[in-house]
Amino acid sequence: MRTPTGAIRLAHAHTHNLKDVTVDVPLGGLTVVTGVAGSGKSSLIHGHLPAAAGAAGIEAVLIDQAPIRGSRRSTRASWTGMLDEIRRIFARRSGQPAGSFSPNSDGGCRDCEGTGVRYVDLGFTDAVTTPCETCQGRRFRPGVLTYTVDGLNIADVFDLTMDQARSVFTDTKLVALLDRAIDVGLGYLTLGQTLTTLSGGERQRLKLARELTGSAAVIVLDEP
Repeated sequence: MRTPTGAIRLAHAHTHNLKDVTVDVPLGGLTVVTGVAGSGKSSLIHGHLPAAAGAAGIEAVLIDQAPIRGSRRSTRASWTGMLDEIRRIFARRSGQPAGSFSPNSDGGCRDCEGTGVRYVDLGFTDAVTTPCETCQGRRFRPGVLTYTVDGLNIADVFDLTMDQARSVFTDTKLVALLDRAIDVGLGYLTLGQTLTTLSGGERQRLKLARELTGSAAVIVLDEP
C-alpha cells in the first residue's frame, strides 16, 4: 500500500443522483471508484474532480475509450510525438529537412499521398484498400529512402515495433516516449500502424502512455 501524499476534496456534490456527497480523493496512489449503475460515479468524478483539482492548482486529465481524433494518415508515431523526434534524428544525420521524413509532407509518395494504400470507392459498400503500386506500401518517395540511420531508412523505422525501436534509438526524449508505450503493454505495435486499426483498449493505453510523459498529477481512467 502507498501512503497518500495529499488529497483533493470534492465537497457537497449534488449532481444527478448525488445527494450532498463530500469525499477526499487521495493523491499519490491508485484510487478506485466503484458502485452500481446509476450510483453517481461518473457524476462525482467527471462532474466535480476536474474543478476541485483546478481550484487546488493540480492538473487532472481524463483518459476514456473515446476514439482518438486523427485522420486515416495518423499513426502511433505521429500521434504520440515519436515521429517528431525520429524526423529530427534523420534530419540531423542526413542534413535534409525534417519534412522529408514525413509521409504527410515532402517525403510522401505522390501517388498515394503518403498513405501507402489506394482507396477504391465501390459506391454500394465500404471502400476497398490496396497497397500502392508506386511505393509498394512504404509511403515514401524513393529518394527519401536513400538516407539511413544505423542502417535503417525511414520506411524501415515505420515497420519497427516499439520493442525493436527501443533497442535502436538512444535519443532521450524518444526513449522516454517508447518506454511509456512499452510500460503499458504496447511494445508489439509498430510505429507506422495507423490509429484506425487500434482496438478500444489499445487506444486507451496509447492515451495513457502519452499522458505518462506529461506533467499531470492526476490521471482519471474511465472504465480501464
